Amino acid sequence: MDRPTCGINPKKVGDIFRIRNQIIHELDMNTAGKKRKRYLRKQYDMVASADTLLGIAEALLAGVARASKPTASRGGAVEADGGEE
Repeated sequence: MDRPTCGINPKKVGDIFRIRNQIIHELDMNTAGKKRKRYLRKQYDMVASADTLLGIAEALLAGVARASKPTASRGGAVEADGGEE
């Protein structure tokens, strides 16, 4: 499957993973240190990023399901409900 079929925007996904990496590094900070810095993120932005990634995952799974359906050309007779005989 190609990127457009899956709804993947490489820049948007890259931005989301950069934010994810920043969050992970913030969790690793030394809490005993004098200077600690965390970036505040808006809930709306975090929800939008999660929705984007879930949408990509849904498109990928749907594409895999379509690609793995048995067809008559693959040697199996397909019944009306989509199952093999």
